[in-house]
Amino acid sequence: MNIKAIASRIGMDYDNVIEDFCGDTSEVRKKLESFITDCNFTALESAVEQNDEELIKKCAHKVKKTGEKLGLTDLVKYAAILEDAKSGKISTSFEVLKAEYNKISEILQKEEEA
Repeated sequence: MNIKAIASRIGMDYDNVIEDFCGDTSEVRKKLESFITDCNFTALESAVEQNDEELIKKCAHKVKKTGEKLGLTDLVKYAAILEDAKSGKISTSFEVLKAEYNKISEILQKEEEA
């Protein structure tokens, strides 16, 4: 996986992430490879389906923190919006976050298959 090549496509702040990982690209690669598992996005989807606002906020926070570690700025922004969303805005906020998550996941999965 060429991290630098996919960084802009997944919304990664490459330079800051590499700095945060002290230049250890192998560790960044490991984190990217475990991104889908670490986010546990299915738990968030389930919380949204159940309309469990407390669990939605908790799961959105986990997605946000996972994204922060990898410098995924758009994902972090959308997760923060969902985390703070009021009842009437949860569905829309979730759909925006889901689209970003799916985009990143698809790119990472294609990279792993290559």
